[in-house]
Amino acid sequence: MLLTFDDGPGRQTEEIVSILNHYHVKALFFWQGHLLHHKRPFDKVLQSGHVIGTHAHHHIDLTKQHPDRVRYQLRTGKRELENLTGQSVTYFRPPYGKLNRTVRDAAEELKLETILWNTSSYDWDPQMNAELIIERASAAKPNSIILLHEKKVTVQALPGIIEALRANGQQLLNRSDQLPFF
Repeated sequence: MLLTFDDGPGRQTEEIVSILNHYHVKALFFWQGHLLHHKRPFDKVLQSGHVIGTHAHHHIDLTKQHPDRVRYQLRTGKRELENLTGQSVTYFRPPYGKLNRTVRDAAEELKLETILWNTSSYDWDPQMNAELIIERASAAKPNSIILLHEKKVTVQALPGIIEALRANGQQLLNRSDQLPFF
């Protein structure tokens, strides 16, 4: 079972990492390149054994972009992460999970493994509260990839998600060397 967090880095990043560390869970974070200059929590994320992938430079629908723009978005997001962290970036999640041949080709060209999800918490929906997010995420099947976001409501739900998954007998990643587990 893999927990993933999109749309960071953000105000909740450090609190999410603290909760994950408390429960000895490793996660995969997908960050937008344009946000990296404003927030710098990547040291704590990497030192804690989590993995950071690119969510492109900006959160746009890449399937509606010219191929040159798609390559720019992926290349820039990857490069900025690598320059800041000093580590190679190998994972990519397209914004909105939208893919087409152009996006796949650009990811392959940059040697990025595209990671989607099969369980969404819908924590991005303003109608969702912590209890509903826990319910949705904890219904994940074994070996699922769960989509979460770096939001305040997700921070509120995260302990409950982890506890509910474990109560259901699910095993969460506890070492980053288990990636890729899919």
